Amino acid sequence: MTEHEDAREPVVVLGGTGRVGAAVVDELTRRGRQAVVVSRGRPPSRGPLVEHRTGDVHDLAPALAGTRPRAVVLAVTPFTAPPADLDGFDGDFYVRVVDQLASLLPLGARVVHVGVTAIARLDDGGAVADHEDLFPASLRPFSDAHARGAEALREAPLDGTVLIPAAGLGMQDATSDAHPVLLPEPLTIADATAPVDHAVLARAVVDQLDVAGSDQRWLVRAPGLPLQVSD
Repeated sequence: MTEHEDAREPVVVLGGTGRVGAAVVDELTRRGRQAVVVSRGRPPSRGPLVEHRTGDVHDLAPALAGTRPRAVVLAVTPFTAPPADLDGFDGDFYVRVVDQLASLLPLGARVVHVGVTAIARLDDGGAVADHEDLFPASLRPFSDAHARGAEALREAPLDGTVLIPAAGLGMQDATSDAHPVLLPEPLTIADATAPVDHAVLARAVVDQLDVAGSDQRWLVRAPGLPLQVSD
């Protein structure tokens, strides 16, 4: 998809009722764009620009029936809150979602995957997930699943970009009107742990929908000084 191509077509938001997905839907409608929200539950009406389709990411075909979207936001999560343990967690959760999108979407469709900070590559040669002071080891299977999903998107016949929110997500005013700062990997720990609010992250996601750039990964943070990282 070339820059600005199909910019007026509806954007499918997987996980559009979660906090990140809802912020993306809000940003889409603020710009006058249509959104098709796919989620397990049925949320309250979001206005005339938003269509809701009940669906399960384990089988997206029914929810996407009758449409061939050119742009999809992958903001779904396998659970609403971190579980007590991840025994039995499907480590290929995101790979399976990407595989479905590859089979259901037109060749080269734009997919923006909202990742997790833990997969960000650092300038020390590791990832945020390797630092137990920054990311709990108990949640490593979840971050590994995100990492595998990002790799699957890189290999799929789709125009994919991974946006990684900085670890300070939600530590700023959610109504901030700041512009997002996108940083390439490898990252410093200071940038990886910088603040960013959901509105800024949503702006970055919607901006990227109309920018062709397969196999790109960016950390999204707010402008300004990073958070202080304790030793």
